[in-house]
Amino acid sequence: MKKIFITGTDTDIGKTTNSLFLLKALQKAHPNCDLGYYKPIQTGSELGTDSQFISEMTTNVGIEKETYLFSEPISPNRAAKIHDVHIEIEKISKDLNSLNRDMLVIEGAGGLEVPISEKKRISDIPKHLNIPIIIVASTKLGTINHTILTVEAARSKGLEILGIILSGNQDSDLKEVLEEQTGIRIVGEIPYFDKNEFSSGLDKANLFFDSFFLEELYVKIEEESSIWYPFTQHSLRKQNYEVIKGEGAFLYLKDGRKIYDAISSWWVNIHGHSNNHIAEAIAKQSKELEHTILAGFNHAPAKKLANELIDLTGECGGNFSKVFFSDNGSTSVEVALKMAYQHHQNIGKERTKFISLKNSYHGDTLGAMSVSSRNSFHSPFEKLLFDVDFVEPDNFDDLKKLESNCPEEYAAFIVEPLIQGAGGMKIYSSDFLREIRKFCFKYNITLIFDEVFTGFGRLDSYFAFERAGVIPDIICLSKGISGGFLPISVTITNNNIYNSFLSNRIDKAFLHGHSYTGNPIACAASLASLTLLRDNKSIENRISISKATSARIARLKEREVAFNCRSIGTIGAFEIDNDENYFSSNFSYDFFDNALNKGVLLRPLGKTIYTVPPLCSTTEDVNFVYDVIEELIDEYKR
Repeated sequence: MKKIFITGTDTDIGKTTNSLFLLKALQKAHPNCDLGYYKPIQTGSELGTDSQFISEMTTNVGIEKETYLFSEPISPNRAAKIHDVHIEIEKISKDLNSLNRDMLVIEGAGGLEVPISEKKRISDIPKHLNIPIIIVASTKLGTINHTILTVEAARSKGLEILGIILSGNQDSDLKEVLEEQTGIRIVGEIPYFDKNEFSSGLDKANLFFDSFFLEELYVKIEEESSIWYPFTQHSLRKQNYEVIKGEGAFLYLKDGRKIYDAISSWWVNIHGHSNNHIAEAIAKQSKELEHTILAGFNHAPAKKLANELIDLTGECGGNFSKVFFSDNGSTSVEVALKMAYQHHQNIGKERTKFISLKNSYHGDTLGAMSVSSRNSFHSPFEKLLFDVDFVEPDNFDDLKKLESNCPEEYAAFIVEPLIQGAGGMKIYSSDFLREIRKFCFKYNITLIFDEVFTGFGRLDSYFAFERAGVIPDIICLSKGISGGFLPISVTITNNNIYNSFLSNRIDKAFLHGHSYTGNPIACAASLASLTLLRDNKSIENRISISKATSARIARLKEREVAFNCRSIGTIGAFEIDNDENYFSSNFSYDFFDNALNKGVLLRPLGKTIYTVPPLCSTTEDVNFVYDVIEELIDEYKR
């Protein structure tokens, strides 16, 4: 069911009349739509209810029963106290879930910040029920102030504002001023009608709204309800913000806000958004060859990209020779695990066990989940995962214990080198990696570095293996490889492993592939991204970002609520409240919304707050982000 919440800048602002006009306009725009009206809290019922008014003035609109009905014409919390009733949003939610309409117009009581209990306000209803709002504002003197305050209150709660309806005498200058001051568009202007004109005004209700808005409103909410978002508990998620464009280190939202992307959109946009150099490479390639099968065929972008990756890793000390293409970080890991397992089979060794690090995260396909830490992310699939031995990072005793576990049975040891990303930005030592390398050499175990996150300059060096001085047998790369433009990943290995697959028997080949393996356009984007990565400006930015991040992380150590403050390369992280549990609260969602309201995209990992800025960022950008972080943790402490 599509839902819209109508609120206002004040009491008696005309919410009910404007709800009526909106319902009439929607009926004209979408005649087959099953519309409903619901006012969950009604006060002053002795004078008649808003539901009765809507019922009398419309046909074919379902009028839903109020959840709370009070006779006194006073604020909801005062009326509730008189009747010894506690207004509960959960009860409103239950009633709402029992309704079945195509679209429901829900009207609030009074203004947005009218209290409904000691701790809750009207704004908490759309916040907790994840309903976008429309604000009704008058054209009377003082409306600019009231409207700006209402918009700011809505944004502070993380509410999505679909638009503002102006109610009263038309004033084109006012419309222009409000749109400029709030960044919210005026989607309707309902003039004042006296009793004799009211019915005729309703007949042309659609003329008082932006026609595109009426169409978009229906489509937008339908689209919103159709998306199943990743890593999201939909019953808790308050809001999904629409992005209309990206430029450099910034995203631009439909509500007019400019947001600094402090996490490079899940660590992929290493050069920022909409980079012209990469965009032009994509456009050029798309006119030449958009896609072809990469079995029995090849093409120039894939050959060139494979060669450049071998060259770049070679410059960093690697001894790799072969590149296998897939389409995302999880599949690159899946490829590596299968490759390692079959390699041992092909040389006559039956090795069925794997080793990984505690607190690791390698992706969401079954193999990648198996070598990731077993937590609530993957617990529903526990019975499907193969057994893995886990070692605590920097615990050298754990490493020694592996020698008593029949080490000749291990096919591979997979790690996120130096820093564990999604597991909470945990940093560990190069010394531990060197011991892992020695262990793997001793027992002929394939060593896999998952550099999906750490690759392409995040740790100052191009790759973590370069910084650590430890060369694995297989390396997995994705995320930043195309600069965030297109999905592509690679699994890179050496001739020792590759040669074990060469045979006159087809079953010894690596029988693995994806429909979009080695996509030419994605390869072209990646080649352009590598050019930028090697550019002096990118290298200088990387250094300045690292210095600025290190300085601000050091400053955070002085704050009581910041724990385990740390940085490595361009990455900064710390915990809040010394509680790293992903699932202990809604902290991550709330912090995300609050940071967005201050102009920064941050998405904590549980209670781990971190930054991974695009490499086009300046020192000023980094300082801005950490200024916001300090404000937010001070507010959290209070």
